[in-house]
Amino acid sequence: MRRNSEIIVLSPSTLRREGIARILRSCHFRDVICASDLKCERLSELIEDAPVLLVISADDDLSAAERQLAEFQQRFASGRIIALAEQPALSDMIRLYRAGANAYISNFSNNASLIKVIELVLLGETFVPAELLSDYLRQARQPEPFIRQISGQPGSPHTSERRLFSGQESRILQHIACGDSNKIIARRMNIAEATVKAHMKAILRKLGLRNRTEAAIWAIKTGGFSLGDQEAEASASSPLPAQRASMPLHLAG
Repeated sequence: MRRNSEIIVLSPSTLRREGIARILRSCHFRDVICASDLKCERLSELIEDAPVLLVISADDDLSAAERQLAEFQQRFASGRIIALAEQPALSDMIRLYRAGANAYISNFSNNASLIKVIELVLLGETFVPAELLSDYLRQARQPEPFIRQISGQPGSPHTSERRLFSGQESRILQHIACGDSNKIIARRMNIAEATVKAHMKAILRKLGLRNRTEAAIWAIKTGGFSLGDQEAEASASSPLPAQRASMPLHLAG
């Protein structure tokens, strides 16, 4: 963990940003800069390829937060981002992840939770709150044309990326997004577990990702995460809830 990373706390509220900064400094994160926006003069002193973490308040104006995330990433390509919200919502979380956020948490999180999320994000992890992940999984079981979306057929968003996948890879990706283990995927698709692993490696290679957690987050960011009718029914009646929880996402709560 890099406690020597520069941390930018961005919020229009002086009380909020100074409060967060005090918490961070008390936990030995010493290089903390507070600002109301990215035009702060102190930020111009930062080296662009230095490890920088942005902690941004995203509940006042989501569109403005998205613009600031884009500006931050343009200036600090290797920077990491944590978004804070008064009332976290699944739709807002997806918008912010698409904009580049690595974590999304409530303003009402306790100090220990905030520090733990910061440590995880600085280690290169992505953080999804447990309650929002549950909402996402419920929506993922609605009968939507996932395969058409993720395979890049006409009319789907992110078509150029989704043409990368075969139909079988698309189905495996949808199960990964729902947290299924390789064993469960193999059983539901009636293929060998070794075949699932081979497709998993191909998916990661095509997307330039490191693990299945990142693949699941990619599916959330691009909007392709719904199960088809028959597989939604099979998932809802699955007798293996414990195995479904094996996806290594870091959860809050």
